[in-house]
Amino acid sequence: METNFEHNIKLDNHVITKLLEQNDKRALFIYSYLLRCNSERVCVPFSIALILKLLNKKAVASNINSVKSSLKALVGMKLIKVYEDITLKNEADIDSLNKNSLIFIYAEESFAENNYTLIKSEYVDMAMINESELEKEDMMAIVLLLSRNIERKDGVLQVCWHSTDNLASELKIRKARLFDLIEGLKGLKVIYFEKLSFNLNNGMKKEHNIYSMFEDKEQVGMAIEIATRNGVLDGRAKVLKQVGKDEAATEAIIAYVDEDGVVEYAVDMAVNNRLEMIGVELNTNSVKKINEVQKEFGFIALLDALTDIYYTAQAVDNPTGYVMKMLPIKARELSNKAS
Repeated sequence: METNFEHNIKLDNHVITKLLEQNDKRALFIYSYLLRCNSERVCVPFSIALILKLLNKKAVASNINSVKSSLKALVGMKLIKVYEDITLKNEADIDSLNKNSLIFIYAEESFAENNYTLIKSEYVDMAMINESELEKEDMMAIVLLLSRNIERKDGVLQVCWHSTDNLASELKIRKARLFDLIEGLKGLKVIYFEKLSFNLNNGMKKEHNIYSMFEDKEQVGMAIEIATRNGVLDGRAKVLKQVGKDEAATEAIIAYVDEDGVVEYAVDMAVNNRLEMIGVELNTNSVKKINEVQKEFGFIALLDALTDIYYTAQAVDNPTGYVMKMLPIKARELSNKAS
Protein backbone atom coordinates (compact mmCIF):
# COMPACT_ATOMS: atom_id res chain seq x y z
CA MET A 1 0.00 0.00 0.00
CA GLU A 2 1.38 3.42 -0.95
CA THR A 3 1.85 5.91 1.88
CA ASN A 4 2.01 9.66 1.31
CA PHE A 5 4.20 11.56 3.76
CA GLU A 6 3.52 15.20 4.40
CA HIS A 7 6.32 17.56 5.40
CA ASN A 8 5.64 20.35 7.87
CA ILE A 9 7.72 22.92 9.69
CA LYS A 10 7.19 23.43 13.42
CA LEU A 11 8.07 26.58 15.37
CA ASP A 12 7.53 27.65 18.97
CA ASN A 13 4.88 30.38 19.14
CA HIS A 14 7.12 32.54 21.31
CA VAL A 15 9.83 32.49 18.62
CA ILE A 16 7.42 34.05 16.13
CA THR A 17 6.28 36.61 18.70
CA LYS A 18 9.80 37.56 19.80
CA LEU A 19 11.22 37.99 16.30
CA LEU A 20 8.23 40.10 15.25
CA GLU A 21 8.63 42.24 18.37
CA GLN A 22 12.28 42.74 17.42
CA ASN A 23 11.16 43.59 13.88
CA ASP A 24 13.45 40.86 12.55
CA LYS A 25 11.19 39.36 9.90
CA ARG A 26 14.33 38.49 7.95
CA ALA A 27 15.42 36.15 10.75
CA LEU A 28 11.93 34.61 10.75
CA PHE A 29 12.17 34.08 6.99
CA ILE A 30 15.65 32.52 7.24
CA TYR A 31 14.64 30.24 10.11
CA SER A 32 11.53 29.06 8.19
CA TYR A 33 13.66 28.42 5.09
CA LEU A 34 16.19 26.40 7.10
CA LEU A 35 13.48 24.33 8.82
CA ARG A 36 11.92 23.67 5.42
CA CYS A 37 15.22 22.42 4.01
CA ASN A 38 16.08 20.49 7.19
CA SER A 39 12.93 18.41 6.72
CA GLU A 40 14.78 16.63 3.90
CA ARG A 41 18.43 16.73 5.01
CA VAL A 42 20.56 16.87 8.14
CA CYS A 43 22.02 20.30 7.45
CA VAL A 44 21.45 23.07 4.91
CA PRO A 45 24.19 24.34 2.55
CA PHE A 46 23.75 28.09 2.73
CA SER A 47 25.13 31.40 1.58
CA ILE A 48 24.14 35.01 2.11
CA ALA A 49 23.81 35.45 -1.65
CA LEU A 50 21.25 32.63 -1.77
CA ILE A 51 18.96 34.14 0.85
CA LEU A 52 19.17 37.56 -0.79
CA LYS A 53 18.20 35.99 -4.10
CA LEU A 54 15.16 34.36 -2.46
CA LEU A 55 14.24 37.77 -1.02
CA ASN A 56 14.77 39.54 -4.37
CA LYS A 57 17.32 41.80 -2.67
CA LYS A 58 20.57 43.11 -4.11
CA ALA A 59 23.81 41.85 -2.59
CA VAL A 60 24.85 45.28 -1.29
CA ALA A 61 26.62 45.86 2.02
CA SER A 62 23.48 46.85 3.96
CA ASN A 63 21.61 43.70 2.93
CA ILE A 64 24.61 41.45 3.53
CA ASN A 65 25.04 42.88 7.03
CA SER A 66 21.30 42.49 7.68
CA VAL A 67 21.46 38.76 6.89
CA LYS A 68 24.52 38.37 9.13
CA SER A 69 22.67 40.15 11.94
CA SER A 70 19.67 37.83 11.55
CA LEU A 71 21.90 34.74 11.56
CA LYS A 72 23.56 35.92 14.78
CA ALA A 73 20.14 36.55 16.34
CA LEU A 74 19.06 32.99 15.51
CA VAL A 75 22.31 31.57 16.91
CA GLY A 76 21.82 33.64 20.08
CA MET A 77 18.30 32.20 20.48
CA LYS A 78 19.79 28.69 20.07
CA LEU A 79 17.59 28.07 17.04
CA ILE A 80 20.42 27.33 14.60
CA LYS A 81 24.08 26.29 14.57
CA VAL A 82 26.34 27.53 11.77
CA TYR A 83 29.36 25.46 10.63
CA GLU A 84 32.26 25.97 8.26
CA ASP A 85 31.98 22.57 6.58
CA ILE A 86 29.69 19.61 6.15
CA THR A 87 31.34 17.65 8.98
CA LEU A 88 29.52 20.02 11.39
CA LYS A 89 32.60 20.22 13.66
CA ASN A 90 33.88 23.77 13.28
CA GLU A 91 31.49 26.64 13.92
CA ALA A 92 31.68 29.50 11.44
CA ASP A 93 32.55 33.11 12.26
CA ILE A 94 29.47 34.88 10.89
CA ASP A 95 31.09 38.33 10.91
CA SER A 96 33.86 37.14 8.57
CA LEU A 97 31.51 35.71 5.92
CA ASN A 98 31.27 37.23 2.48
CA LYS A 99 28.16 36.94 0.31
CA ASN A 100 29.33 33.73 -1.42
CA SER A 101 30.84 31.95 1.59
CA LEU A 102 29.44 28.42 1.74
CA ILE A 103 28.34 27.44 5.24
CA PHE A 104 26.31 24.56 6.65
CA ILE A 105 23.46 25.17 9.08
CA TYR A 106 21.54 22.90 11.40
CA ALA A 107 18.16 24.34 12.41
CA GLU A 108 16.53 23.25 15.69
CA GLU A 109 12.84 22.41 15.25
CA SER A 110 10.43 22.92 18.13
CA PHE A 111 9.79 19.95 20.39
CA ALA A 112 6.86 21.66 22.12
CA GLU A 113 3.65 19.71 22.73
CA ASN A 114 1.66 22.92 23.17
CA ASN A 115 1.91 26.51 21.92
CA TYR A 116 3.55 25.70 18.62
CA THR A 117 2.89 26.59 15.00
CA LEU A 118 2.74 23.90 12.33
CA ILE A 119 2.74 24.80 8.64
CA LYS A 120 2.76 22.60 5.57
CA SER A 121 6.02 22.84 3.66
CA GLU A 122 4.14 23.55 0.44
CA TYR A 123 2.79 26.78 1.97
CA VAL A 124 6.32 27.77 2.96
CA ASP A 125 7.45 27.11 -0.60
CA MET A 126 4.63 29.13 -2.15
CA ALA A 127 5.20 32.08 0.17
CA MET A 128 8.94 32.10 -0.50
CA ILE A 129 9.08 31.26 -4.19
CA ASN A 130 6.54 33.06 -6.34
CA GLU A 131 6.41 35.68 -9.08
CA SER A 132 4.81 38.34 -6.93
CA GLU A 133 6.70 41.57 -6.37
CA LEU A 134 5.47 41.68 -2.78
CA GLU A 135 7.99 41.37 0.06
CA LYS A 136 8.65 37.66 0.65
CA GLU A 137 9.66 38.12 4.28
CA ASP A 138 6.40 39.99 4.96
CA MET A 139 4.46 37.20 3.23
CA MET A 140 6.13 34.56 5.38
CA ALA A 141 5.58 36.62 8.54
CA ILE A 142 1.84 36.87 7.82
CA VAL A 143 1.54 33.12 7.22
CA LEU A 144 3.34 32.38 10.50
CA LEU A 145 1.41 35.00 12.46
CA LEU A 146 -1.98 33.74 11.32
CA SER A 147 -1.01 30.11 11.83
CA ARG A 148 0.25 30.95 15.33
CA ASN A 149 -3.24 32.07 16.27
CA ILE A 150 -5.08 29.00 14.96
CA GLU A 151 -5.96 26.58 17.75
CA ARG A 152 -5.09 22.94 17.14
CA LYS A 153 -7.75 21.12 19.12
CA ASP A 154 -10.34 18.50 18.28
CA GLY A 155 -13.71 20.03 17.54
CA VAL A 156 -12.27 23.52 16.97
CA LEU A 157 -12.41 25.23 13.57
CA GLN A 158 -8.97 26.01 12.15
CA VAL A 159 -9.63 29.74 11.81
CA CYS A 160 -8.57 32.99 13.45
CA TRP A 161 -9.35 36.69 13.20
CA HIS A 162 -7.50 39.95 13.75
CA SER A 163 -8.30 43.57 13.25
CA THR A 164 -6.26 45.02 10.40
CA ASP A 165 -4.92 47.63 12.84
CA ASN A 166 -3.52 44.92 15.12
CA LEU A 167 -2.09 42.91 12.24
CA ALA A 168 -0.41 45.95 10.70
CA SER A 169 0.95 46.97 14.10
CA GLU A 170 2.39 43.54 14.90
CA LEU A 171 3.93 43.26 11.43
CA LYS A 172 5.06 46.90 11.53
CA ILE A 173 3.71 47.70 8.06
CA ARG A 174 1.12 50.09 6.66
CA LYS A 175 -2.48 48.85 6.35
CA ALA A 176 -2.52 49.47 2.59
CA ARG A 177 0.49 47.18 2.22
CA LEU A 178 -1.10 44.60 4.51
CA PHE A 179 -4.16 44.43 2.24
CA ASP A 180 -1.91 43.83 -0.79
CA LEU A 181 -0.05 41.07 1.04
CA ILE A 182 -3.09 39.12 2.25
CA GLU A 183 -4.72 39.38 -1.18
CA GLY A 184 -1.47 38.13 -2.70
CA LEU A 185 -1.33 35.16 -0.33
CA LYS A 186 -4.97 34.36 -1.03
CA GLY A 187 -4.25 34.46 -4.76
CA LEU A 188 -1.34 32.05 -4.24
CA LYS A 189 -3.71 29.71 -2.34
CA VAL A 190 -1.64 29.90 0.84
CA ILE A 191 -4.18 31.59 3.11
CA TYR A 192 -7.91 32.18 2.75
CA PHE A 193 -10.19 34.82 4.26
CA GLU A 194 -13.70 36.19 4.03
CA LYS A 195 -15.33 39.25 5.54
CA LEU A 196 -17.88 38.99 8.34
CA SER A 197 -20.15 42.05 8.69
CA PHE A 198 -22.38 43.11 11.57
CA ASN A 199 -24.92 45.93 11.39
CA LEU A 200 -24.47 48.29 14.36
CA ASN A 201 -27.25 50.21 16.12
CA ASN A 202 -26.02 53.49 14.63
CA GLY A 203 -26.55 52.16 11.11
CA MET A 204 -22.84 51.56 10.52
CA LYS A 205 -21.24 48.20 9.72
CA LYS A 206 -18.44 46.48 11.59
CA GLU A 207 -16.32 44.12 9.50
CA HIS A 208 -13.91 41.38 10.50
CA ASN A 209 -11.64 39.24 8.34
CA ILE A 210 -11.83 35.53 9.24
CA TYR A 211 -8.64 33.70 8.18
CA SER A 212 -7.57 30.10 7.66
CA MET A 213 -4.91 28.23 5.74
CA PHE A 214 -6.17 27.63 2.22
CA GLU A 215 -6.90 23.92 2.66
CA ASP A 216 -9.31 24.79 5.50
CA LYS A 217 -11.17 27.50 3.61
CA GLU A 218 -14.60 25.88 4.05
CA GLN A 219 -14.19 26.31 7.80
CA VAL A 220 -14.14 30.11 7.37
CA GLY A 221 -17.72 29.94 6.06
CA MET A 222 -18.70 27.73 8.99
CA ALA A 223 -17.26 30.21 11.51
CA ILE A 224 -19.04 33.10 9.80
CA GLU A 225 -22.33 31.21 9.90
CA ILE A 226 -21.95 30.50 13.65
CA ALA A 227 -20.95 34.09 14.47
CA THR A 228 -23.80 35.49 12.37
CA ARG A 229 -26.28 33.24 14.16
CA ASN A 230 -24.88 34.30 17.57
CA GLY A 231 -24.81 37.97 16.59
CA VAL A 232 -21.26 38.38 17.94
CA LEU A 233 -17.76 37.25 17.01
CA ASP A 234 -16.20 35.42 19.94
CA GLY A 235 -14.63 32.08 20.81
CA ARG A 236 -17.92 30.24 20.23
CA ALA A 237 -17.51 30.84 16.47
CA LYS A 238 -14.62 28.35 16.45
CA VAL A 239 -16.41 25.53 18.22
CA LEU A 240 -17.93 22.75 16.13
CA LYS A 241 -21.05 21.18 17.50
CA GLN A 242 -20.04 17.68 18.52
CA VAL A 243 -22.83 15.17 18.18
CA GLY A 244 -22.42 12.29 20.59
CA LYS A 245 -23.47 8.75 19.73
CA ASP A 246 -26.65 8.91 21.83
CA GLU A 247 -27.74 12.13 20.14
CA ALA A 248 -26.67 10.84 16.74
CA ALA A 249 -29.28 8.11 16.97
CA THR A 250 -32.03 10.72 16.61
CA GLU A 251 -30.21 13.47 14.66
CA ALA A 252 -29.22 12.54 11.12
CA ILE A 253 -26.54 14.46 9.27
CA ILE A 254 -28.61 14.14 6.10
CA ALA A 255 -32.39 13.94 6.53
CA TYR A 256 -34.09 12.51 3.46
CA VAL A 257 -37.57 11.79 2.17
CA ASP A 258 -38.09 9.27 -0.59
CA GLU A 259 -41.59 9.65 -2.02
CA ASP A 260 -42.43 8.64 -5.55
CA GLY A 261 -38.73 8.34 -6.34
CA VAL A 262 -37.92 11.88 -5.17
CA VAL A 263 -35.14 12.29 -2.61
CA GLU A 264 -34.83 15.58 -0.70
CA TYR A 265 -31.81 16.41 1.39
CA ALA A 266 -31.11 18.70 4.33
CA VAL A 267 -27.33 18.48 4.49
CA ASP A 268 -25.06 19.68 7.28
CA MET A 269 -22.92 22.41 5.67
CA ALA A 270 -19.53 21.07 6.78
CA VAL A 271 -20.36 17.60 5.44
CA ASN A 272 -21.88 19.02 2.27
CA ASN A 273 -18.74 21.04 1.50
CA ARG A 274 -16.61 17.92 1.67
CA LEU A 275 -19.03 15.84 -0.39
CA GLU A 276 -19.02 18.50 -3.10
CA MET A 277 -15.22 18.72 -3.09
CA ILE A 278 -14.91 14.95 -3.48
CA GLY A 279 -17.66 14.75 -6.11
CA VAL A 280 -20.03 12.43 -4.27
CA GLU A 281 -23.48 11.97 -5.82
CA LEU A 282 -26.17 11.87 -3.18
CA ASN A 283 -28.80 9.18 -3.62
CA THR A 284 -30.85 7.00 -1.31
CA ASN A 285 -28.00 4.53 -0.73
CA SER A 286 -25.25 7.11 -0.17
CA VAL A 287 -27.45 9.14 2.21
CA LYS A 288 -28.23 5.97 4.17
CA LYS A 289 -24.55 5.06 4.41
CA ILE A 290 -23.50 8.55 5.58
CA ASN A 291 -26.17 8.57 8.27
CA GLU A 292 -25.17 5.08 9.42
CA VAL A 293 -21.56 6.20 9.83
CA GLN A 294 -22.70 9.32 11.71
CA LYS A 295 -24.89 7.23 14.01
CA GLU A 296 -22.20 4.65 14.81
CA PHE A 297 -19.05 6.79 15.06
CA GLY A 298 -20.23 10.38 15.63
CA PHE A 299 -20.09 13.64 13.73
CA ILE A 300 -16.39 14.46 14.23
CA ALA A 301 -15.24 11.02 13.04
CA LEU A 302 -17.49 11.37 9.97
CA LEU A 303 -16.12 14.84 9.19
CA ASP A 304 -12.49 13.81 9.68
CA ALA A 305 -13.00 10.65 7.61
CA LEU A 306 -14.37 12.67 4.69
CA THR A 307 -11.38 15.02 4.95
CA ASP A 308 -8.91 12.11 4.84
CA ILE A 309 -10.73 10.41 1.98
CA TYR A 310 -10.73 13.60 -0.10
CA TYR A 311 -6.98 13.29 -0.79
CA THR A 312 -7.19 9.72 -2.12
CA ALA A 313 -10.54 10.00 -3.94
CA GLN A 314 -9.13 12.37 -6.58
CA ALA A 315 -7.57 9.53 -8.58
CA VAL A 316 -10.57 7.17 -8.73
CA ASP A 317 -13.16 6.93 -11.52
CA ASN A 318 -16.13 6.40 -9.21
CA PRO A 319 -15.69 8.73 -6.19
CA THR A 320 -19.18 8.00 -4.82
CA GLY A 321 -18.62 4.25 -4.69
CA TYR A 322 -15.12 4.72 -3.30
CA VAL A 323 -16.30 7.04 -0.53
CA MET A 324 -19.16 4.75 0.48
CA LYS A 325 -16.71 1.84 0.73
CA MET A 326 -14.00 3.72 2.63
CA LEU A 327 -16.16 5.92 4.88
CA PRO A 328 -17.00 3.35 7.62
CA ILE A 329 -13.43 1.97 7.51
CA LYS A 330 -11.81 5.38 7.93
CA ALA A 331 -14.38 6.57 10.51
CA ARG A 332 -13.80 3.45 12.62
CA GLU A 333 -10.03 3.99 12.45
CA LEU A 334 -10.30 7.65 13.51
CA SER A 335 -12.86 6.88 16.20
CA ASN A 336 -10.58 4.23 17.71
CA LYS A 337 -7.64 6.66 17.74
CA ALA A 338 -9.69 9.28 19.54
CA SER A 339 -10.92 6.89 22.23
